[in-house]
Amino acid sequence: MSRRRTIGFVMLVSVILAVMAGGIYLRQIWQQFMHTHGVQIVEWEDLDLSFSGLTIERLEVLQVQRERQLRVEASALSLDWQWQWRGPQLTSLSLDTLHIDRQTGNDTAANPDPSESLELPQIPLRWLPYDLTISAFHATVPCATGKCDLDGALSATRGPDVLPVVASLDFEHEGHRVQIESRLAGQSSEQFRLNATLAIDGKSHMELQSDYWTASEDQQTDWRGSVVMPELPRADWLLAWLQDWHPISVSDLPPQPDRASMRASWALTGPAGSGFFQSLSGDLTVSANLPQPWLLPGIGAAQGRIELELETTGGHWQAKAAEADLQLQDPGSWARQLPEFLRPDTLELKIRPAEAMPGILQSERFLALNLAMVSRGQARVDINSHLAVAMNGPWALEIGQTRINASTPDLKAGGWVFRDIAAGISVSGHMDEDELALVLGPTSSLEIRAMTKPGVDSTLQLQRVQADFSQLSVTAGFSVEDNALERLSVKGPLSLASAEVSQPLLRPQSWRFAGVLDSGLESGARNFNMEGKLSSKAGASANIDLAYPFGGDLTMTGTLVMDGETSTTALADTLAIWPQSLRITSGLVRANTNFRLPSAGPTELDALVTMEAVSGVIDRTAWTALDGDFDVGLRGPQLVIEVPELTLEQINPGVAIGPVQLGGSYRGSTNNSGSGELKLDRATADFLGGALEVSPSTWSLANLPLQVPLELSKVELSELMRVYPAEGLAGTGTLTGQVPLLIGREGIRIEQGTVTAIKPGGTLRLPADRLRGIAQNNQAMELVAGAMENFHYSVLNSTIDYDQDGRLFLGLHLEGSNPDIQDGHPIVLNINLEEDIPALLTSLQLSGRVNEAVTERVRELMQKREGGQGDPKAED
Repeated sequence: MSRRRTIGFVMLVSVILAVMAGGIYLRQIWQQFMHTHGVQIVEWEDLDLSFSGLTIERLEVLQVQRERQLRVEASALSLDWQWQWRGPQLTSLSLDTLHIDRQTGNDTAANPDPSESLELPQIPLRWLPYDLTISAFHATVPCATGKCDLDGALSATRGPDVLPVVASLDFEHEGHRVQIESRLAGQSSEQFRLNATLAIDGKSHMELQSDYWTASEDQQTDWRGSVVMPELPRADWLLAWLQDWHPISVSDLPPQPDRASMRASWALTGPAGSGFFQSLSGDLTVSANLPQPWLLPGIGAAQGRIELELETTGGHWQAKAAEADLQLQDPGSWARQLPEFLRPDTLELKIRPAEAMPGILQSERFLALNLAMVSRGQARVDINSHLAVAMNGPWALEIGQTRINASTPDLKAGGWVFRDIAAGISVSGHMDEDELALVLGPTSSLEIRAMTKPGVDSTLQLQRVQADFSQLSVTAGFSVEDNALERLSVKGPLSLASAEVSQPLLRPQSWRFAGVLDSGLESGARNFNMEGKLSSKAGASANIDLAYPFGGDLTMTGTLVMDGETSTTALADTLAIWPQSLRITSGLVRANTNFRLPSAGPTELDALVTMEAVSGVIDRTAWTALDGDFDVGLRGPQLVIEVPELTLEQINPGVAIGPVQLGGSYRGSTNNSGSGELKLDRATADFLGGALEVSPSTWSLANLPLQVPLELSKVELSELMRVYPAEGLAGTGTLTGQVPLLIGREGIRIEQGTVTAIKPGGTLRLPADRLRGIAQNNQAMELVAGAMENFHYSVLNSTIDYDQDGRLFLGLHLEGSNPDIQDGHPIVLNINLEEDIPALLTSLQLSGRVNEAVTERVRELMQKREGGQGDPKAED
């Protein structure tokens, strides 16, 4: 007996020591767990432990980490278990209240070392309690508005083999209740059935049924189910509550629809495992009805109905049937990706089944549809199309007879202002995963009532513009991997017409263009290119090449060739700056132009004009064989003309002058041509056996009159007498002098010009009978008349003055003798002469000394003067 007591005592001591050792070990593990996971406080009150469970009246746990703090408080915690041969089995866990407070912030951890998130030990599912009840929970957690509160209750039960699991989760907010009821059942780990309902304030709004099972023999998973939403909840409070978690502007949302319903069902099969969704096959049917607008984030406020039946094979979805009547108001963010003028305010879409599209191979692969879309906004767009969508195999879309009509009253783009745009396009083509190919039909056109390009320097206006782009082809390439458009090309014939084009440099009239369009998008660059022939109603034409990178500068290069009188007449009726009195009768003029119309900034124009043997008439002056180049540059209103060298065989206002060489430049403004700067680098001409020359000078046209120093060099008096229209007048000698020309708005004047004969002088002969009529028995005049019949002069000086009325005044001083009078006694003569130069030139021009064109023009002016319509002098 003593031995038994001894053994019992030893066993009791051993058990006590083992329990103490286990307690010490568990305490060390618990302390290490708390330290590792930042658990600083674990407190409880009224702990009651028994062989069948434990109860804790109050439990508090505080976890502090670097970026967060978590506090959990529970009351009336009760955990029950039963003892089985494998150990204790938890039967129920219940809490009266559960409070969770999660805070985030910097440096909330007392321990500066970073710690991992709280990880609970992995336990077998069979250890979970059969019943879980949380009578009330309150959680304070971070959200979009800072901190948000969640209140509710949770209950769940499971079966002996885990399934079935029945759970009920309730949320309460501002007197409202959201209840989720679910039941997950199954006979094994490969077969599950889920049924769930969603109720708000006691009314059911969604029912879910889903069956999921895997056949062990072929490892194929079947998933079938349905979702029914008989009525969308009308709950403004729910939107406001959701706004705390995901900020949305409730005030901007349209009113919720009174009624909306949705139904979906599916029967899908696929391989078990992670590749199920990539390789599944089956059917999906979706139908929805929205009698009133419903805001879909990022899409817009949609209403209408849709029925869609889809099938998938190997994870590739295709449509089997579709029908829809949809309206969309206030489109979402996707519409902002469109150009502003195409952004719709409302969209209407109708989809109906259609007859098979003729001419399609393997037509059984395609689903034929009729699509009608109406867009209303700044632009009105109507689309009616016959489509065929591939249902299986490679995705493809055949576009049958399609008509697109679009119009917009006003549009501003690229610095242009467009008024009343209307477009009608007929199109057909093909689209697949890689590319789009379209061909425009014969009735594809564009009409614009007015186009304006405003500018600080000038304004370009086009009225009643028409474009015909029938037979244009549109191709596009896509990158499936990047989900992006890689290239876009628009090519084909293009014709443009405008009833009237107005620009300060052009005379208002109609214009036409016929050529080829080649534009598109490639590697991020967007360009619009045209080349062809541009012609005006007057007959002027040029070959042009126009380039317009979207959002950039419009540039145009052109080549204009004028050959003969007909083409230059057309150009004269086209260019506003072309002088009306200028006419080219022969020769070749070639102009290479580069025009730039920037999206912002002044207009730019560069032109190189080349002339070869050009002859013609300007006003009452003829010229022949003009050769040379000159550059024209326009930067907004600033005009620059550079003339390196021009040569002219002859210019003839009545007296032939030439050859002529000119070189110089002009800089000024088209807004004020009278304020420019004229620079003369070279001006020389042969004249009456001698030469005329103007020294290099620079003049400001704002400072009138211009003073032009004209020098006469070695002018032959015999040539002067020859061209003067008087019989019997002759002379010899060589003249030099300076003639200061004063050029102003009133015309040309000469003040205090001088002419001198070069020694040894020469002769003058004037018929005596013309002078004796003037003598009138005046002995001195009779002596002069006799002397001038054969006057040998050694000195000839003359002053020259010319007024704006065209009167020339000569103060002639002569020293010499007549060998036939008084034995050659020296004679000094001072003679004042006056000549009407316009009348003199008119006489010369009428005599045919210039050419027939000038003679005819002078006759017309004379007839106008006689009819009281003008004065020919005013034309000089």
